[in-house]
Amino acid sequence: AIAKAKAETRDTKQRQLDAESRKKRPNAAMTRALAESLSETQTRIRGAERMIADAFTKIFTHRFRDVDANVRAQCMQSIGEWMRSHPLFFLSDVYLKYLGWSLSDKDPRVRRAVLAALRALYAASAENLALMDTFNARFQPRIAEMIHDVDASVAVEAIGTL
Repeated sequence: AIAKAKAETRDTKQRQLDAESRKKRPNAAMTRALAESLSETQTRIRGAERMIADAFTKIFTHRFRDVDANVRAQCMQSIGEWMRSHPLFFLSDVYLKYLGWSLSDKDPRVRRAVLAALRALYAASAENLALMDTFNARFQPRIAEMIHDVDASVAVEAIGTL
């Protein structure tokens, strides 16, 4: 929520700066203040993103391999939600690979959670699809294979994802 609010603030500041710059007689002090504020906001966003990446590395990367399938399934559900709420940050190969790897999890709850997360991402926006090109090229065959999964609920979810 904090990162999203900071991003909205950054976008607002950028629009204000652009509008001020387009004026016939831009106010130099206003332009300078907006540029400084925009720079400060971008620095804060980078700091928040570093904290998110650190937490992800220290917590998620260990829990997505947990012995308990419920924990692994919850990890997949959570990363799917993060990807929907912060696509520009999380929809990169750095994070998408965890969904891809979990498509082959031994437990059907985990595979189903991954497919549900992917289906929600695909439905959210066309921009998500564009950001996921490399992932889709690599893992689309696996998703197609999953139509014949031994667990019927996974097969149904795979059909819905395609």
